[in-house]
Amino acid sequence: MKVKAWTYDVWGNKRDGFDVNDRFSAGEYSIDYRTWESEKALKRFAKSVLGIRSGVWLSSIDIDGDDRTAYFTYAPNGYPLGEIEVIKKY
Repeated sequence: MKVKAWTYDVWGNKRDGFDVNDRFSAGEYSIDYRTWESEKALKRFAKSVLGIRSGVWLSSIDIDGDDRTAYFTYAPNGYPLGEIEVIKKY
């Protein structure tokens, strides 16, 4: 499958909440369907393509979404990290 990754320009803070001001393309990638279906594999993939720093543990990343788009947030404070959307299924 082909996916497109998006990074965010985020405003706000933990106390007042975060708002996504804009999103920017982080590229298009081909991934195996099993990567999309595996939470652990998808988190690893997201870390690499969204530029999530190495100190962020997989367990501290939340995934929300549906079968077309996955949204990633940093669980301890709700900071939006980015999204990956399916643009073509093979």
